[in-house]
Amino acid sequence: MKKTGIVLMVIIMFVSLIPLSSAKGKAEIYEAENGLLQGVDEASTVTGYSGDGYVTGFDEDGDALTITVHPTKEGLYQINIRYNAPNGPKQANLFVNDISVGTVDFTPTHSFTEMVATKAILKKGANTIRIDKGWGIL
Repeated sequence: MKKTGIVLMVIIMFVSLIPLSSAKGKAEIYEAENGLLQGVDEASTVTGYSGDGYVTGFDEDGDALTITVHPTKEGLYQINIRYNAPNGPKQANLFVNDISVGTVDFTPTHSFTEMVATKAILKKGANTIRIDKGWGIL
């Protein structure tokens, strides 16, 4: 188990996809704790999460969360992240299908908040969304 200077960091609860085509569909929600966790932990001590918990502990280089999403058709999607950042602003690196799409700025919060992370063209079938530690302890 990793030691951290701050017990509660940014905690990521889920990633959702919203189709941006003319025939808008329902958002698809992917729970973070069901993704591939690299150096991060699943937790459930902070209330307000959905699913089985949330992911926390983005405090070392290489820490990452990868979620595989499965859109039913190719198109432009809005990618939202629901998070909680009670200890000040943080930043993470965001990748879609192993291509950097920039950084995500997490503003301070005191409860779970959903934000638009980016828009990306996703292919039909399996696509990966990866969040890597940026600056600050997430």
